Amino acid sequence: MLNNRKIPITFGIVGDDFFCYNNSLISLNGSPTEVGGDFGCYDNELKSLVGCPGKVAGDFDCSNNKLTSLNGCPREVVGDFSCYANKKKFAKYDVKRLCTVIGNIYNI
Repeated sequence: MLNNRKIPITFGIVGDDFFCYNNSLISLNGSPTEVGGDFGCYDNELKSLVGCPGKVAGDFDCSNNKLTSLNGCPREVVGDFSCYANKKKFAKYDVKRLCTVIGNIYNI
């Protein structure tokens, strides 16, 4: 678990998967700008997705946080988009108005 509950360094483009799940994170600032694989920020204490990568070439999972909005989510996810078990239950149209998802959307 990260002591300051934030990502301690800033990333640019990551060519493969990037996982920062289960760290009690409260911020995604410092996350990669683009991920060539999956991005997992689930099981944290996030209230915002600001700082997320703009593009995820694999799956994106922000489930089990404290989110009330998807603002800041990636603009494009080539794989699946998972956003269940948050403070707000998101509808598929909540995801689609902010993000182009090629795969499935899991919201329950």
